[in-house]
Amino acid sequence: ADAQVEQLLEDQIEFASVLVLNKCDLLDQSDIAELREMLQCMSPRAAVLEATHSEVALNCILPAQGVAQEVRRQQPKQAGKDGRAAANADTFGLRAFSWRRRRPLHPGRFTELLQKQDGVHPSVLRVKGFVWIASRHDIAGVLSCVGCSYELNQGHTWWAATEEGTWPDGLWQDLKQLWHEPHGDRMQEVVVVINADEQ
Repeated sequence: ADAQVEQLLEDQIEFASVLVLNKCDLLDQSDIAELREMLQCMSPRAAVLEATHSEVALNCILPAQGVAQEVRRQQPKQAGKDGRAAANADTFGLRAFSWRRRRPLHPGRFTELLQKQDGVHPSVLRVKGFVWIASRHDIAGVLSCVGCSYELNQGHTWWAATEEGTWPDGLWQDLKQLWHEPHGDRMQEVVVVINADEQ
């Protein structure tokens, strides 16, 4: 149960477009800055707002187009490329990187890795993304790991495994930069967050 709650909290932060840091009146500026940087490390694309008694302007949290982008523009620039907050790593000992490969994972070895008692690796805190498993060339796997707990669920069908005639109009324009023959769009695309102090 604890692991499920932990994963739920992680997911809520990672998928949010706006995060509200409440009760800021009870914290000093150094604590607020530390929490802000930690949240931005976990969810680089989210806007982080400070609040007291949950008082936040509605135009900052309602799903109006451009609101989150405008709030982010008002925040200090994050270091790192592609939203990876490299500067935060020095503060918290956390590093995030994307792992992409065009080779399928061996199902047996991959399962052994996930089922290790101490998790994927002692330094790995979070893993999330799509995986291509050699025994399933039609369906992507959706991988989510937090500490020692993990979930591997069935995801979307690879476009390379579907008839091109059934593709939505304009899809190829989005796919062509990701497409590599002979495997098409099949690939590993996983974000990994590690504790750099335990590498």
